[in-house]
Formats: sequence, structure tokens, C-alpha cells
Amino acid sequence: MINRNFLALCLLIAMFSGIWSACQNHQKHALSANDSISPELSALSRKILNDPTNPNNYIERSKWFTDHNQPDSALLDVRKSIGLDSLNPEGYIALSDVYQLTGKFSEAEKALLKARAIAPDNNEAMVAHARFYLVFKNYDEAFKLADQAINKTPFNPKAYFIAGIAYLEKGDTLSGIKNLMKATAQDNQYFDAWVRLALIYQKKQDQLSEGYFKNALKINSKNKAVWYLFGYFYQERGDYSKAIAAYDSVLAIDAHFRDAIYNKGYIAMVIEEDYDKAINLFSQSLQISPDWTNALYNRGYAYELKGEVEKAREDYKNVLKIDPQHTMAIKAMDRTDR
Repeated sequence: MINRNFLALCLLIAMFSGIWSACQNHQKHALSANDSISPELSALSRKILNDPTNPNNYIERSKWFTDHNQPDSALLDVRKSIGLDSLNPEGYIALSDVYQLTGKFSEAEKALLKARAIAPDNNEAMVAHARFYLVFKNYDEAFKLADQAINKTPFNPKAYFIAGIAYLEKGDTLSGIKNLMKATAQDNQYFDAWVRLALIYQKKQDQLSEGYFKNALKINSKNKAVWYLFGYFYQERGDYSKAIAAYDSVLAIDAHFRDAIYNKGYIAMVIEEDYDKAINLFSQSLQISPDWTNALYNRGYAYELKGEVEKAREDYKNVLKIDPQHTMAIKAMDRTDR
């Protein structure tokens, strides 16, 4: 019904590198003079204007650019920061984030090693390096650095989070949960940890998932991916009114989020048996992705259920033009053959 694995992967990428926007095909360029500048970016720029020799101000703005998938602007700020203070490990950590965003992973690790060489006991450098290893599934090194960071700094939610994800990746769900819970106990605003806990318990079909989703959305109510996954949690559970409400929250943020539109169509067709509504919603999703066979097939099926067989067959034929081996469309053509 939905590509939940893709969404979960994008969320995981976001947790480790701040590039959720890359999963959504956002533009990759610096702000031009004609672009709308966000209040947050304006505030960061004012800090630089008021204190242009403070390297940390440039690091802050570079992180904003990295989070918003603008590596060129991020790199300019990082280089300015390092030029002002070449012994600040935070500058090299930020540089590593930019390199990871652009796929320059060798340079990214060199930047992390530079940060750790400057300040061997720096917690942020150790945690960033552990996160880097985790992305590349080097779990032994990730565990080693996370443990090292925790031993030096016991109050360390980021390190517990990394350890938790590493345990999950290795199949030790219990240890993963324990470490994620430790992260949230130390920082109850840890959005990423609450999301991961929600996904774990959703997979287990455990009611605790609902509370974890709610905790995450209290922290970031504008995250459309989490709203979408929350809607799917309700849809799996059979609570369709809450599922639709969650999908509506997605669409209030992004009116073109096709999967939320599609899932509303599916509920309209299967649960509400409102075929006109389902056809309209599937058609909306097809305006966004014209070759999406799931939506095309289900619109055809809604037409078939409504009794408009010729329109149904037209959709089934178009599915087979895109995917000649589409089993359900083949069966549908046989079923509607007169």
C-alpha cells in the first residue's frame, strides 16, 4: 500500500546527516537575492553582522545551510569559521557534515579526525565520528566511540542514541530500546529517539507506539514524514478517522504529498465504499505522479466497483503499458472481459 521502508530510510538519513530535504528533491543551491529568506536564517545572519569575528556564528549558519541542503553556502561559512579559528574542533565537525552531504566521505572522515586530533576528549567530535561509522555499518567502531564518549561524559543522549541505533542494526532490539530510552530520559526533547522508538513499537504492533509518535510530534509538529507514519499506524490499527486526520496534517504541510492523498483514497474505496471520493483522490495522486501504477490500478478498481467497467479497463490497460507484468492488472483485465 505504501512505501514505508523508503520513508523510514529517509528518516534515518535525516537523523544522521540532516538531509531529509534530499529525500524530497529540494533544490540544491544557495539563496539568491530573490529567494525568500526564513526568519531563522535572517537571525543567524544578523548575529554574524553584529559579531563578524566570532567563528561559532558561522558554524551555526553553516549547520542551517546543511540542514536545508545548501552545501555551497554551508561550505563558505565553515571555511570562514576555520579561517578565524583553525583550532576549533566544531568547525571541522561542521565541515565533515558538509562533505557527507555532498558524498565526499573520505574528506568527511579526515575532517573528523582533524577535530579529534585537535581535541581528543571533545565529546561532539567523538559522537560525530561514531555516527559516521554507524552510517557505514562499522558497528564495532561506532560502539567503541559511543562508549568512550559516555565514559567521559555520562550525560550523553547523542551517544546513547547512536549506540541504540547500532544495536538495532545488529538485531539486538532489547539493547537498542534500552539505549534509546536512556537518550530520551536524558533529553525528553530528543525527536529522533522518539521517532525510532515509535517505529520499533509500530513494527511490534504495540500500543506504546502511539505515545512515542505523539511525543515526537509535540517536539516537531511540522514533520510531514512522521505525521504520515503516524497516519499509517492508525490505518494498520483500523482507526481510520484518526488515520485520515493524520494524513490531513501531512497535506496541511505539503499539499502535494502523494502517498497521503493515495492512502485517503484507499480508505475511501475499501472502508467507506465512497467510490467517487476514492476516484477523485487517486486522480489527485496521479496528477503528482502520472505513472504511479498503484494509484492507476486502484482508480481502475474504484471505477470497477462503481460499475464503470470501460473506465476501469482503460486504467488497467494504462497500468499494463507501464508494467506489462503487473499481475493484478492482468487479472483485472481478464475479470472485466465481456
